[in-house]
Amino acid sequence: MKKPLTTLSNEEISSLKKNHEVISVLTDMDIVYEKQVPIAGLVLIQGEIEFTKKYKTKGNTTSSCIVGVNEVMNHLPVSAGFKVKKNSEVILLGKSELMKATDEHSEIFPIIRKYLQN
Repeated sequence: MKKPLTTLSNEEISSLKKNHEVISVLTDMDIVYEKQVPIAGLVLIQGEIEFTKKYKTKGNTTSSCIVGVNEVMNHLPVSAGFKVKKNSEVILLGKSELMKATDEHSEIFPIIRKYLQN
């Protein structure tokens, strides 16, 4: 991913958890491959996301972060694929929700604005 990761505060995570389903990942799960356009942004609540290029691991994160939102909103391919590792918890943010989030009255507007400005 070209864009640096946006780390979310505990308050932002709590806000997202109130209004979104938290998905428990029981096995490693590829979300999007390098050069594909993702269909959802991903918020890592806990666990690990692994970033890959040419099927090789190029990095990972275990911090609470958000990835893929810019690519979803602008229909852009990701520069690196990402895989959610087993025993992680995530929230998926679909394109329609992300487009609505650009409205200043959306509860996730501050989070998305912070991500896009990073």
